[in-house]
Amino acid sequence: GNLTHSSGTLAQSSYALNIAGNLEISNNATFTKSTNNSALTFNNTGTLTDSNASKQDLGVVIIAGTSTTRTFASSTLMSDLTINSGNALAIGSNSFTLTGTITNNGLITVSTGDVSNIPTGLVGDFTFTDTNTIPDRTYTTLTLSGTGKTFTLSGNTTIQNNLTINTNNTLDHTTNHYTLSVDGTLTNNGTILNRQDSYTSECNQTTIQAFAITSSLSGNKAYYIYRQDSPQEFNSGYIQSTQWQDTDPHDGAVYTIKYRNQDLSETTLSSISAPPTTCGSRTSTTISSIVKPTIIPILEPQPEEPQQPQVEPQPEQTLSKQQLIIQIKAKLVELITQLIVLLQEKINN
Repeated sequence: GNLTHSSGTLAQSSYALNIAGNLEISNNATFTKSTNNSALTFNNTGTLTDSNASKQDLGVVIIAGTSTTRTFASSTLMSDLTINSGNALAIGSNSFTLTGTITNNGLITVSTGDVSNIPTGLVGDFTFTDTNTIPDRTYTTLTLSGTGKTFTLSGNTTIQNNLTINTNNTLDHTTNHYTLSVDGTLTNNGTILNRQDSYTSECNQTTIQAFAITSSLSGNKAYYIYRQDSPQEFNSGYIQSTQWQDTDPHDGAVYTIKYRNQDLSETTLSSISAPPTTCGSRTSTTISSIVKPTIIPILEPQPEEPQQPQVEPQPEQTLSKQQLIIQIKAKLVELITQLIVLLQEKINN
């Protein structure tokens, strides 16, 4: 049944305490945990309430039974916690402080509650259902449920099995670039703010650096990076590396980074806009029109007719030939000058 402690002191002493229903500790009532680490066991579904401003240490707590859920109705303090297989602890929007050890063979669910004060190391299966900060621990599985929620890493985080991000949710590893290591399957139906995804562009070569999802790129685990404007011609293929180079980048190029799990399922991690950088001067001068030089026909000298000895050459004819030669020379000089200018422009360009 239920246990309500309204006033005074309830000392567990050296005895085990089993509660099948609700436990309620009223304000100003005192609970003293076991003196020999005897357990306080909840073996059925119920609530747990501590109305004191300074929370009472419940000592060694076990959540037992079959498919039971113990729900916090207030913030709670414990020394050690064991959740047996198939059972759950629902923290909700409350804070949870655990000063000793945690053995979680079941499931812990949290909405907006503060769970930063739990032991380091392996903490078992967790599900977060509302916007929250994820403690930097090692999880067996981690599920970010709800919709339209943002979950922020507080440090380097490891998931031994699977990470699931529900639709429209966001996982942010912040500008501190906290690492995320998923040894199982990553199912990303939302968004990972891969602030560590980056690019460098130099000499007509763009290098994409992807955020590392797993600590071991082995087996089928791989990345696939492609340029969205032409995914067939310019992609990395499946690579067991977080880096890929595009040697023919285009202006305004957008790259998509995908991750392939061990089971061959894929998830899109992010997109990066990476404008390329060209090496040296690539400007060129296009000559839209060339002024063609005027070709002056060179007249072949006509053979002179035999002249009578007594007839002297006419001054007008001799003067006309000299004028023609002068004109031809002037045009030749003009033509050569134009050719030299055009050649110089070609060399300069």
